[in-house]
Amino acid sequence: MKTPSPGLDPRVLWSAQAEDTAPDHAKSADAFGRIADVVVIGAGFTGLACALDLARSGRDVVVLEAARVGAGASGRNGGLLIPGLRREPGHYVRLLGETRTRHLVQMAESARATLVALVDDGLECDWHPGGHVQAAVHRGDVDMLAREVEALHRLSHTSIHILSREEVGAHVPEPGYAGGTLDTAGGWLQPFRLCTGLAHRVRAAGGTVIEHCPVLSIGAGAVVTQRGPMRARAIVVASDAYTGGIGGGPAPDLAARIMPVGNQIVATEPLGARLEAILPTRAAVSDTRFVLDYYRPTRDGRLVFGGGENYTPRPPRDVAAFVRPFLQRTFASLKGVALTHAWHGVVSVTRSRDPVIGRRDGVYWALGYSGQGIVLAHLGGRLLAQAIMGDEGGVDIAARLAPARFPGGPLARDPLYVAGMAWYALRDRLGGLLSG
Repeated sequence: MKTPSPGLDPRVLWSAQAEDTAPDHAKSADAFGRIADVVVIGAGFTGLACALDLARSGRDVVVLEAARVGAGASGRNGGLLIPGLRREPGHYVRLLGETRTRHLVQMAESARATLVALVDDGLECDWHPGGHVQAAVHRGDVDMLAREVEALHRLSHTSIHILSREEVGAHVPEPGYAGGTLDTAGGWLQPFRLCTGLAHRVRAAGGTVIEHCPVLSIGAGAVVTQRGPMRARAIVVASDAYTGGIGGGPAPDLAARIMPVGNQIVATEPLGARLEAILPTRAAVSDTRFVLDYYRPTRDGRLVFGGGENYTPRPPRDVAAFVRPFLQRTFASLKGVALTHAWHGVVSVTRSRDPVIGRRDGVYWALGYSGQGIVLAHLGGRLLAQAIMGDEGGVDIAARLAPARFPGGPLARDPLYVAGMAWYALRDRLGGLLSG
C-alpha cells in the first residue's frame, strides 16, 4: 500500500492507494492577474468534466478547489458507475414529456460514453465494466423494476434487463434477493484516481487547477477567494454539498435547494476465495431500499460496502462499527471480517432527487446528484460546458426539473433530514412485512 501524501485522508481506501498531484504554482499565480474565460468552483467530477471540455475547446479555464482535487464526494464515493438518471422514467416523462426525456436519457448515455472513452485513452482509474445490478429487497420491488425496464427500453436505454431471483443469485448468491436488474453499461472504478486523472487532462489541455483556494463569494464576473479576487466572463458553481459556504450571486438560492447528508463506507481486508463466493461475477451492486446499501469488489480482492441508516449528516464516532451491522445483514459469511479502511463523506440530496442544473446572468451550476454522482456529475459538467460554448438546449431541459427549496432555512435542515430518513427507513421495513 502506498503511503498517502500530505493532505490526503489515509482512512479513505482510494486516497491510500493514490499518488499525489503536483500543483502548478506558476500558472496558479498568473490566474489572479487576468480575466479568465471561465472560473469553475469545485474540482470534483462536475467541475473537472466541465473544465476539460472547455479547455479542449480553447477556452481559458481556471478550476478553484477549496481543499484537494477529489477531496469531496467525487473522490470518496463507492465508485459504482450506475448508468442513466436518478429517478424512474415515468417521473421524467411527467415533468418533461417523452421527447425531452428521451433526449435527457441520450445525453446521460453520451456522458457515460465520453467518460469511458477517456479511460480507453489511458486515464487509469481501475475501470471494470462488469455491469451494475440493482437487487430487489422485497418481492413487490420486482414488479416496480420490471415496469422501469420496460419504460427505459421505450426511451432507447436498452442496456438494462430484468433478472429473476435465480439470475440475480448468480451475481449475489448470499442475500437471497427477490430479483433485480442488470445494466451491462455499468461497472465500478477508483473514483479518486478518476478525479486526479481528469485534473491532469485539464492541465494538459491548457487549463489551470488551483488547490487550497476556498471561494468566499461570487458576483457579476467576479470571484472572491481567500487568496484574492479573480475575474471571469463566466462562472461555474460545481461545489455540490459545499455550496452553502459561497455567498453572492445564485449561491444562497442553490444552497436552499440541497441538503448535505453523510454517508459511510468501509473496505474489508483482501478476501481471497471468499470474494468469489459472495460476488462471483464481480458486478457492482446496489439494492432497492430508499436508504440503500451498495457494494463492489476492488482490484486487490476487497469488498467496499456503503450505506446504512444514518440520521445525521455528521459522521458517527466509529464509522466501521456503524457500517458493520449493515454489511453483516447482507453478508452473514463476513461476520468478524477485518475492516482496514472506514470513512465518511458528504453528498447533497434534493427534495425530488433530481439534480439542480441551470444558468443565470453568466453563472452556471450543476449539483444535487442525490447519491448517483459519477455519470450524472459528468452529464452536468458537460451540459454546462456546452451551454457556455453556445449550445444551451441541454441545460435548459435539465433546468425544467427544478427541485424545490427545503423549507425553513439551514437551521431546519438537520431536523428535516432526521425525520425524513426515519420515515423512509420505516417504509423500507414495512415493505418487507407487506411483501410477506
